[in-house]
Amino acid sequence: MSHPRTLVRTRASLCAAGISLLLVLNALPAGAGGPRSVDDPGNGGNPRVFPPGSSPYGSSYGDWSARWWQWAYGLPVAGHPLFDETGADCGAGQSGPVWFLGGVFNVSGSATRTMCSIPAGKALYFPIINVEWDNVCPAEEPPLSVEELRATAAWFMDLATALSCELDGVPIENPFAYRFTAGPFGVDIPSGSIWEFFGCATPAGHYAPLMADGYFLMLKPLAPGAHVLHFSGTIGDPVNFTLEITYELTVVPDHQNLVEQPLEPGVEGVRELGAAGEIPGRVTTWGRMKSTYR
Repeated sequence: MSHPRTLVRTRASLCAAGISLLLVLNALPAGAGGPRSVDDPGNGGNPRVFPPGSSPYGSSYGDWSARWWQWAYGLPVAGHPLFDETGADCGAGQSGPVWFLGGVFNVSGSATRTMCSIPAGKALYFPIINVEWDNVCPAEEPPLSVEELRATAAWFMDLATALSCELDGVPIENPFAYRFTAGPFGVDIPSGSIWEFFGCATPAGHYAPLMADGYFLMLKPLAPGAHVLHFSGTIGDPVNFTLEITYELTVVPDHQNLVEQPLEPGVEGVRELGAAGEIPGRVTTWGRMKSTYR
């Protein structure tokens, strides 16, 4: 399809850096990238990763991707784990059986986080590269329909030219099999948000609909001790941007020694929208973030 918008408004998927462009990624068709393992036909030979067709902890990969955005967008820039290049803030907004990781908002698109400690027993969910689209930041006039938002996010994801991920030096096979979409869903934006940081006039409140697309992995809980997670992705023409992230993780055996940092009390839960945009009533308290650059 032709480019649905001008590059002036391009958003770069971000699990990445922080320039004044909101970008994102690419993709081969879902499932492309090589044959699946005969021993593990549903998971491409990746025993430490939940299979793409599974529902870890009762939710699909696509549902978890919406929650990832809600987590990332639901946190203020001050103390935000995706602005932090050290990993010291990686517990911000985390709760439940799954912790979220991600890219970095900086100019280089790279970071090595050496100070991230994770409680034992937590699965780790993160995008190799991803994007979301909405009518709010920046404002779309007239607003795009849900299908137009979906098509725009997909257009950017189709620009990705390279994806890779390694856990403790072992490559994750066939990362292109882990592409997922989500939406329409909504987010609760706090004061001092990422949207405000990028110049959008968005007071604290609930915003919807958003549509998301991206490549995500969910790692099964890691054994206590030290682990190294490295992932990277390149967005091709006309964006031409590369993200490269390394986490030197410490999994702490006694999770009582770590304090999870859920969203502040009083933050409204995020209501997921139905196909017609109605709010069916299921409310969660995950924050979420726009994997994009402006």
